[in-house]
This record gives sequence, structure tokens and C-alpha cells, in this order.
Amino acid sequence: MQHINKSDLLNDLEKTIAEREGRLGEIKAQEEWYRLLFNNGNDAIFVYFPTMEGHPNQFIEVNDVACERLGYTREELLLMSPLDLVANQQQLQISTDMQRLLIEKTLITETVYRTKVGSQIPVEVSGHLFDLRGKRAVITFVRDITIRKDATTALAESENVLRTLINSSFDGAVLITIEGTILVINESAATFFNRDVAELIGQSFFHLLPPSKAEERKTFANKVLETGQPFKYESHNEGQILEVSINPVKSSLGKISKLAIFARNITRQRQIENELVRASDEMERRVEQRTFELVQVNEELKREIKERKRTAKKLKVAQEKSELANAAKSEFLANISHELRNPLQQMLSLSQLGVDKINDVNLDELLHYFSQIQKSGSQLLLLLNDLLDLSKLESGHIEYSIQLNDVFQIVNEAIIELGPTLEEKNIRLTIAEPEIPTSVYCDVYKIGQVIRNLLSNAVRYSPRGKNISIQYQKTQSIIMDNQVSALQFSVSDQGLGIPEDEKAHLFDKFVQSNKTRTSNGGTGLGLAICKEIVTAHQGKIWAENNPESGATFFMILPYRFQNF
Repeated sequence: MQHINKSDLLNDLEKTIAEREGRLGEIKAQEEWYRLLFNNGNDAIFVYFPTMEGHPNQFIEVNDVACERLGYTREELLLMSPLDLVANQQQLQISTDMQRLLIEKTLITETVYRTKVGSQIPVEVSGHLFDLRGKRAVITFVRDITIRKDATTALAESENVLRTLINSSFDGAVLITIEGTILVINESAATFFNRDVAELIGQSFFHLLPPSKAEERKTFANKVLETGQPFKYESHNEGQILEVSINPVKSSLGKISKLAIFARNITRQRQIENELVRASDEMERRVEQRTFELVQVNEELKREIKERKRTAKKLKVAQEKSELANAAKSEFLANISHELRNPLQQMLSLSQLGVDKINDVNLDELLHYFSQIQKSGSQLLLLLNDLLDLSKLESGHIEYSIQLNDVFQIVNEAIIELGPTLEEKNIRLTIAEPEIPTSVYCDVYKIGQVIRNLLSNAVRYSPRGKNISIQYQKTQSIIMDNQVSALQFSVSDQGLGIPEDEKAHLFDKFVQSNKTRTSNGGTGLGLAICKEIVTAHQGKIWAENNPESGATFFMILPYRFQNF
């Protein structure tokens, strides 16, 4: 008999026990791993044994997710079977699915589970047949598909709404493949081809078009495929106008997989647009006509208003002139009365004195009386002649003898007459030798009267020892809108000049300058008479103050008297 060493036996036993404990630890760790997977997944898990007849039996294991989703405790679920989780009308389906599972070993189906509170959850059930301790067992993974069901339902409803909208639209809508096969077409589009919707599904969109248009439409479709952008065009057929757009439909990968074609009948719209254009053109024509009429009326009103304003202005000016003339005439009459009274009183006084002292005076005194009477009489005669001349000029009864006369000679004769006065006041007279023609067509007596008046005024208002200058120039003058050559004669003095407030009325009738009321004498009618005479000769006369002192009087006479 073989001797057995007890120590070796104990060592082998300890080793065997250690190995078993190691394997038990591994098994325990593996079970813990499976338990973690079992309880921490997203799906509810149920394990049960089928009955001998092939019906579902009570659960032998459930995970935590199943308890949470259905609202039962683990203990409650272990007393239930799959038949207890569905409605009565679904239990037959569960039994049928169980028979299939026993045959096919695996099965995926959908059903509806009820929670503890009675709410329903649509679920997807994945069942698998496996061996558990030598017995057939079933493990099912149950996934809540509420969101998917809702999405599927919403998608179905959306597709139904979209289909309804497409079929209810007046616009034609066609969905084709990139090769042109019709996938979807609504009734409005089908009417364009005079076909039913069912007949058109699956046919080539381009084959339904006339050959002449098919190639063109293919070209349009290729542009969309190349650019990825919609393309629009108009189609004219049998009096109808269609506005067509070809739009790319992209897949989830971003590639164009289909083409959506929409067509709208815009025939009536174009007719309305054309009618609106015609109506707009007609309205614009009428507006232009009415505007033209209103402009004409407005222009007429403007002219009338302008004419009224001009008339009102003329009336106002005439009224002002009339008032000024009346005031001037009143002042003139007062001045003239004074001018007439003084020499008359002097003549009467001297003549009375002569009569009273006829026997007592000597010849020298008598000569003095008669000289003063003669001087006063000359002044009265000069004043009366001016009044008569002015009266004739105003009434237009003056007759002019227009002939060619030399103004230079007329001026020289007037200078000779003024010689004594020039010597008395020691006034130097400067005459610029004319280098231009000085002969004009004029009345020699009347123009001589103007020149004598201008020279007399220059001498009268020049202080002793001053200068007077005379100049001749050739210029241009406007007579009745015609430009003509003219002679300009000017006389400049070194007196006090013309007061600014008197310049505007210097040549007016019945206006006498303040300077003529001084001891210089004068009737105050000379310049008004000069203006009448020069105007009758188609000339101009005016005065300007010199930069340093004195004033210059200008007279322009055309070389030829114009008859228009």
C-alpha cells in the first residue's frame, strides 16, 4: 500500500481551495459587471421561462429601468408576466409572438405596455431564446418608442398636409429625379398635360414635352444641377403663359438628388398687367393733358396777376409822381410868386421913387433908378420866357428845325457870350480839342439854349478862380432798341456838387434846387427845359458828382436823327 504524505495532501487541498476561491471571485466580479450592465442600460429588460405549452410565464428577473418606466416595484413585477403588461386585445398577439420566438429563437415586434397608473407606452420588444441552467429561457429588451411614434405620426400628418396642400394648390408641382422620372405630381400639374396623376407617375417629364421644348428644359435642369441654384423661365403655349421654376432638392449629404418643378399660370395676371399699363398710359396722358391745361391756366393767372401788380405799381408810381408833382408845383408857384413879386416890387418902388423925386434928383441918380428897373425887367422877361418855353414843351407845340449843325461851333458862340462873366469871376475855361466829328442833326437854337443853360449853371455855381472843362467823346446810344453812334458833350465845374437828395429830381418840372434859391439866381426851370429839348432830339442828359469836387453834366445827341 502506497504511503500518502499528509503535508502534500494539505498543500494540494489548499491550492485547490485557493483556485476555487479565485474562480468564485472572478465569477462574482463578472456577475457584478453584468448586473451593472443589466440595471444601467436605456432599455427595460425582462427574463422569464416559457410554459410547457409555449406561453409566457412569470418574470424571474427585471432591471431597474423596467421598474422606473412601468412604475412597479421589482417584487410586483416578479409576480407578473408579459401578458399582465398589455391590454386584453393584445394578449393574443403576445402568445402568437411567443410561438414564433420559440421557433425562430429571436423576434422583434411592437406593442403597447401599460404602466401601473394605466398610461400606455408604445414599445419595441426584442426577444431572444437562450439556455438558463439547462432550461429554455426568454430575455426581452423593451425600448420606449414614444418619441419615434410621435415623430412618425407627425411626419405622416405633415406628409398628408403637404400632399393636401400640393393637390389643392392652383400651381403645378412636380418632383422628378435628376434623370427626369416623375416621382410626385399634383392635379394642377397633371391638367397641364391633360392626363391623370396616376398615369404620370414614373414617366419621363421631358418626354411629355414637345421635342422642341424638351431639349431647352433639359438645358435649364442641367443649369440647376451645375449651379445648385433655382432657375426660372416663362413658357408660352396655346395662348397661356406659365411662370416655371426648377429648384434643387438636396439629400442629407448635400448632393442634389431630385428636382422640384413649380409652374404658375400667369396668363390672367399678364392680361391684367397689360390692362393696367394701358390704363396707366391713358391716365398719364389725361394727367399730362390736365396738367398742361392747369399750367396754361396758371400761366394765364400769373400773367394776369403780374399785369395787375404792374398796373398797381404804375398807378402807385403815377400817384406818387402826381403827389410829388402837386407838391412841386405848389412849391414852384410859391417860389415863382416870390420871384415875380421881388422884381415887380423893386420896379414899382424905383419908379415911384423916381416920380416922387423927379424934380430933386440928378441925372446920375435917375440913371441908377432906370438901370435897376431895366435889370428887374430883364429878370421878369427871362422868367416869363422860361415859363412860356416850358408850357410849349409840355403841350408839344414846339416845332424843331432839324438840320446838320456843328455842336463845337454852338459851344464856342455860347462861350463868347459868357466871356464877361468868366472874366469877372476869374474862371479858367478848358476845352479839349475834339478829335471826333461834332456835327449832329439838331435844332441849332434849341440845342444852343441847352448848352448856354449848362454853361451858365457851371459858371454860376463855380467859386471864383476855379476851372470849368468841356469835353467831346464819341459813344453809342440805344434809341428804340437800336444801337446808334452818338456825340457826348460834357461840362465839369469845381463847385459844391449836387446834394444827394436832389439828384433824382434834378431835371423834374417844377423842382427848384436849393442852390437856385441863393444869391446865384436862376428860375429853376432851366434843367427841366433842357431835358425836354434833349429828349425831343432822341438824346439823353444827366449829371454826376465829380470824385473831388463839383459836378459834371452830360448830354448825348445821336449823329443822325432817327425816323422810326
